[in-house]
Amino acid sequence: EAPALLAFLDDLEQQRHCQPCSRNIRLAARRTFLRYVAQQEPSALALAQRVLAIPMKRHDRHVLGFLTPVEVEAILAATNATDRGRRDHCLFHLLYQTGARISEALNLQRQDVLWQPRVEVQLHGKGRKQRTLPLNAAVAAELKTHLRGRPSEPTAWVFANRWGEALTRSGVEKRLARTVQQAARQCLSLKGRSISPHTFRHACAMHLLQADVDITLIALFLGHESPCTTHHYIELDMQLKEQCL
Repeated sequence: EAPALLAFLDDLEQQRHCQPCSRNIRLAARRTFLRYVAQQEPSALALAQRVLAIPMKRHDRHVLGFLTPVEVEAILAATNATDRGRRDHCLFHLLYQTGARISEALNLQRQDVLWQPRVEVQLHGKGRKQRTLPLNAAVAAELKTHLRGRPSEPTAWVFANRWGEALTRSGVEKRLARTVQQAARQCLSLKGRSISPHTFRHACAMHLLQADVDITLIALFLGHESPCTTHHYIELDMQLKEQCL
């Protein structure tokens, strides 16, 4: 019933201290289920309509953060010369060049890297969508060197931890936080900033936009469902705003 669902949503915010966007995600899942129920069981149509009438909660939309080319270079240069440091450098470089989601990069297996006729990676995105992206010469050479130290099985993870298991999102976030802290000593604009793996995706989109790449092509490159999602990046482009003025 709608009252029980409303009580659950209020509990999410007040007791679990979830953000309104998390509340909306939970509500969206239940609304999707109730639409299915209404189609399969007509007697539950009235109940489903009461739940579907619950509106999404409005909330402030934070400005997307991104990195300048100088900041990207500083982070890449801050990785150390150890095996894990070289792995981190390869991962961060791949995230920036392809604009891949961190989940897509961590799910990469050796069989997802295609070497002929050109070097490409097959990314498995949200909603079981797949897309293939080419790699530039620098990232391709770095990835080839990295894979020499990995098992040769087709299902071997491209980016693995010390035990040979796939890296986790939290593990990458910790490694990136240390690298950013190190890079901030040389690049002061990074000092005190919270940089996540997804920030590389934002940086990729922004730099493509600033290079006058059509926004529809950027949406395809990033695997967005609609160019409307990509429009958020236009709000950050001060150079474009200055041209308008």
